[in-house]
Amino acid sequence: MAGRWQRLRWVIVKAEHTEKGSNPRFIATNVVGDPPRLYDRRYCQRGEMENGVKEQMMTFAGRVSAHRW
Repeated sequence: MAGRWQRLRWVIVKAEHTEKGSNPRFIATNVVGDPPRLYDRRYCQRGEMENGVKEQMMTFAGRVSAHRW
């Protein structure tokens, strides 16, 4: 059973279906604003930034080995 949040939250939903299948996305946020704009300009950009960090870690992973630590 789900509990209650202590603060007001907005849920942004993007339902997409491509030739690869369904791709639903859900975001719970306390940021007020236009949902499509919040999704595109805040959350998608954050995801791209996190993917860039992951790519850099994979590029240099062989050089930062800490197997003795």
